[in-house]
Amino acid sequence: MPSRPSESVDAVIGIDLAVRYGKRLPVCALVSGVKSRRFVSLRTAKAKPPRGPGNAALIGNPHVAIAYAMKAVEYLRDIEEEFSLKVGRVVIDAPWSHAQEDAIRPAERRLDSMGIPYYRTPSPLAFDRIREERRTSGNLSGANQIWMLAGFELFKAIEGAGIECIETYPFAVWWAYGADATNKSTSEGYAARVKAISVMAGESPGELTSPHIRTLSYGAMHDVVDAMMCASVAALEMNQRTDIGTTDHPFWLPATPRTLNAISK
Repeated sequence: MPSRPSESVDAVIGIDLAVRYGKRLPVCALVSGVKSRRFVSLRTAKAKPPRGPGNAALIGNPHVAIAYAMKAVEYLRDIEEEFSLKVGRVVIDAPWSHAQEDAIRPAERRLDSMGIPYYRTPSPLAFDRIREERRTSGNLSGANQIWMLAGFELFKAIEGAGIECIETYPFAVWWAYGADATNKSTSEGYAARVKAISVMAGESPGELTSPHIRTLSYGAMHDVVDAMMCASVAALEMNQRTDIGTTDHPFWLPATPRTLNAISK
């Protein structure tokens, strides 16, 4: 694994966790300069993020998620070396761990109270049931939750590497800025999300052109935008964010009036 450069600049990373088979992990890096922040064009880099193992592999073998997470950490070290970066924080679109049996995670209870829809994180026993249903009936049970298994291991691996790791949820971030009113696949939805990113990251919307955004990460445009959003959340100062997680495992959202009003109810 490459050693960290002796002279480096601080960077935060955003990961839009996607595990579809063969798909490269969408990762964005945001660095702080003297007067501004800038996204790094990781898609032009020599280093490449790992390819997804797919849901079937994740649910079939727990070691697959561990290996995938370790490859992701290796990639972070590789881009540190290639771009002379020092990664100080990673924000991931994924839950950090399973739910407790018959319980809802604290952050998800808060999302409930805010009226924000989400996929509930299963408990270990619930994942066992998903695994058995897929094995015995051949259905696609848990298709919207199995990817979380990779997230659990990714949090462990990144924290184990000594890097702060924070949870977020793209739909809730877009909601905070009122950018959830239109679908992300429409031109209006895309523009609203880029505008929200520009507010968080400190770049003007004019600088975040589609050709430039395509250079920042692998994946479809909506994957790249979600990874950019995660990196932008990672860069928020304390007075710009609110935490709906726990002391040990934060879950950050931007502290917009809409967010703060919903939390106070």
